[in-house]
Amino acid sequence: MLLYWPEGPMEALRERARMVRSVAPEENTLRIRDAFDNVSNAGLLGDIRCPTRIIHGRHDGVHPLSEARALAAGIAGAELVILETANHWPLPGNAVWDRYLSTVLEFLGR
Repeated sequence: MLLYWPEGPMEALRERARMVRSVAPEENTLRIRDAFDNVSNAGLLGDIRCPTRIIHGRHDGVHPLSEARALAAGIAGAELVILETANHWPLPGNAVWDRYLSTVLEFLGR
């Protein structure tokens, strides 16, 4: 989990780990992760017609910024918002949490 959220905050990370462990057996979680790692939807990006905002951490250790840029380039009219974080997505208490939340709420309010 530290690969996904190296900046924590640690209490939020511990809570997420507890939640993940309570939802599914570890072997199922690993199978799901493996499936995600071996699937590409890149060929479907051109079919997306709804407003799209991609939010990505500049220093994400799971998926590099180049992948977010490729998503944005493949979806007509997509917006890319880059957050200054290494977390895969911000957790409450993370330095960019407020910007993340305001970005999501602004997009949904359109």
